Parts: sequence; structure tokens; C-alpha cells
Amino acid sequence: MTFQVALVGEDGLVVGSDRKILYVRNEVPSSVKDVQVNSGPKHTENDEVVCFYAGGSQGFDIAQEIVNHASPERSSSERCENLRRITDDFRSPARGEEILVVRKAQGDLVLINRTDEGARTSPVHEHRCTGVATRSAILVQQFWKRLPVERLRRLALIVMEYAARERPQEVGNGFDLLTVARDGSPEWEFFTPNDSRVIRIVDEFERATF
Repeated sequence: MTFQVALVGEDGLVVGSDRKILYVRNEVPSSVKDVQVNSGPKHTENDEVVCFYAGGSQGFDIAQEIVNHASPERSSSERCENLRRITDDFRSPARGEEILVVRKAQGDLVLINRTDEGARTSPVHEHRCTGVATRSAILVQQFWKRLPVERLRRLALIVMEYAARERPQEVGNGFDLLTVARDGSPEWEFFTPNDSRVIRIVDEFERATF
């Protein structure tokens, strides 16, 4: 499973993802499942775009196809249509794939939702959570404002940490965080499980809130 959060601010955007990867192999009898846990990034990128993927098993393949073929110079409407066509070219049954597509230079964001009815694309102008449903997502609704990305970075880490605590079997193993500021280069940060930097931010949040 996957939990990802995207926050758009006054001077850029922040996207965060957990790193837990579950591989479930059905044994015989079919009621027995072999669950294997690994860690790894849930995004792929080139010099122009980053794609975060959640949901079905084809998420990475779709994201990689976008990285390979999507044109970042299009207008917003043309770009959304281009992303929809790339996604719809995958003819096998959908499993609820969600792809967050970030253009690094422009600092903008598009969400792709793929179901059996086809792909839908929509620009993200405020915030979005993808992947597994968690109660921690309500923190985005309550605390998001169009703030500087440094403050939204803290909110993203708080929300992901609470998601990992709420759904530890499906979310966790550390976090990847991308900050795209309009006046600077994209910046990656990587956080280990129980990272002291994340725990400190959550503790500060709890003292201020409760």
C-alpha cells in the first residue's frame, strides 16, 4: 500500500510519500497469503518531471511511461489531455492507480485517477492525499493554507507520520519528500523510520495543538 500527500503553497509545492512496499503471494490453499515487506521509492523522474504513484500494480509502469513520453511544455489543458491519453493506452484492467505528476521548472501538479472507466486528470491547486485512506488526512483539511513551502513541508511530515502510526501494516518504512520552490531547484529529503527530525516536528505540533 501507499500513502502520499501533495500540498501547494504560495511559493511552490511539497509532495511526500512513504516507502513501504508489500508483495503478497497467494499460496495453496488460496486462503494462505505470503506477505513480504520491502522498502523503496514510489516515484520516478527525469530532468523535467517527477511522477509519484499509488494504488494498483500498474502504477509504476504508467508513471514511467509518462516520464518517458509526456511533454512538459504544453498548456494546462493540453497537458492534462496528453497525460490522459498516455494513461488510457494501458488496456489491462485498472486497479485504482493514482499518479501525481510534478513539473519541476513550473512547480505545478496534476493528479491522474485511473479506474476501469478510464483515466481522469485534474490540476491540483491546493492539496491532495492519495493511496490508502487514513484519518490523518483530515489534518490537511484543517491546517492547510497557502503558506511558504517550508511550513507546508512540516505539515506533510506530520500527516505522513500519523498515517504510518495509524496504518503501520500498510504505511511507513520512512518517507521521501520533494520540495519544488519557484525560486530554487527541486530538493529531495529522505527520512528513515522513526527519524528524529520527524519525531521532533510531530512533538512540537502536539505541544502547540493540545
